[in-house]
Amino acid sequence: MDIKGFQLGLRGHDIADTFSDMCVLANENDVTNLQFALAKTVSDINFDEVGYDADLSKKIKAKLDEHKLSVSVLGCYINPIAENLEMQKAQLKRFENFIDYAKDFEATVIGTETGVLVCADNPHKVDIERTHSEEVYQLFLNNLRPLVKKAEGLGVTVGIEPVWECPICTPKVMKRLLDDINSDNMLAILDVSNMINLDNYKNQREMIDEAFDLFGEKIRVIHLKDFTISEENGKKFAAAGTGDLEIEHMFKRIDALKNKPEIILDGLPLANYKETVERLKNIIK
Repeated sequence: MDIKGFQLGLRGHDIADTFSDMCVLANENDVTNLQFALAKTVSDINFDEVGYDADLSKKIKAKLDEHKLSVSVLGCYINPIAENLEMQKAQLKRFENFIDYAKDFEATVIGTETGVLVCADNPHKVDIERTHSEEVYQLFLNNLRPLVKKAEGLGVTVGIEPVWECPICTPKVMKRLLDDINSDNMLAILDVSNMINLDNYKNQREMIDEAFDLFGEKIRVIHLKDFTISEENGKKFAAAGTGDLEIEHMFKRIDALKNKPEIILDGLPLANYKETVERLKNIIK
């Protein structure tokens, strides 16, 4: 959906649980742009077993075309730094296969976050110190290089999303990664709310400006969701325009870009889509 020159979309798995239902409901609700998490949306296929299947890819693309759906992000959110080496290898192989699907679907980007390491005594807690270490940054960089190389050969763009808990966690580290890879086929997916934590949320305007100053024209997709945060409850995500995100300031920075990124309303249930669009029409100047 186009509002005031911005292309808005949703994640496919926020629309429906099955691929067929997603296509129908997207049309009924004027959704034209998707973040398409292939393994979540086409959930009856084990893509780790199937790998890349050209015939399957054609069938999926035909269905997307039939419903006039474009793929802003082909979601392949893996853990490319997994400590279990067999798991790490399998995750990287999935991303490699999905680059082929991204080409077939004419996806704007194929996207991933950059993974985490967990604490030895608590598998549900991220080990921030190790995840943010130089050693892990170099591991991720080395694992990313061949994926970007394949993407270059197919004319596909890899989108990397900084997240506070991951190795690529701040605008400065994202800029470092862009410089280290140095490829037109690797750009940024920006979700400001994912970089927010209890220590930096009061400085979010500076973070927004830093991201746009350092790599604004490299931002291909915006994930847009809001957040609330407090010492008592930590960070909670919310629908765009209903929380503490400095959303008007962010849209000013987006609007100043020569090439406007596509915007995916992240984590937003379909039932809240139209009211969120109306809210954003009043926010975007």
